[in-house]
Amino acid sequence: MVSLLQSYFFLASLLLATDPLEVSITNISEVKGCVRIAVFKDAADFEEEKNAVYDEVISLTSTAPIYRQLPLSGRASYGIALYHDVNNNGKLDRNTLGIPKEPYAFSNNPSAKWQAPTFLEIAFVPADVNGRLSLRLMAWGDR
Repeated sequence: MVSLLQSYFFLASLLLATDPLEVSITNISEVKGCVRIAVFKDAADFEEEKNAVYDEVISLTSTAPIYRQLPLSGRASYGIALYHDVNNNGKLDRNTLGIPKEPYAFSNNPSAKWQAPTFLEIAFVPADVNGRLSLRLMAWGDR
């Protein structure tokens, strides 16, 4: 009975373990404003842009790549969205057609240009990417 309980707690700890995910953010074009990053755990929150399980505002001091360790757990799926808030106004600026005017990126670097990617397109499991993910900021016209 004791070994059965020990096995249960061991398996539960593996499922709930938090492994850091190293995220690199590249292609920062200018030292203005900040980079805003959000991590979502499901499609509804991603589509509504709310209830991020992790978010951070990163002030820029250079155009060098940014590296962050994100505390993501177990075998869950996540999606990352980020943008370079050049004017630091707290939102992704868009033109009158709704096209982003500031550089942005998503996990899995989907090629979506004319519409936002779906959560399935950006979803990943930290263990499946060996604890590392690279995100490349790009302007809409460069996609």
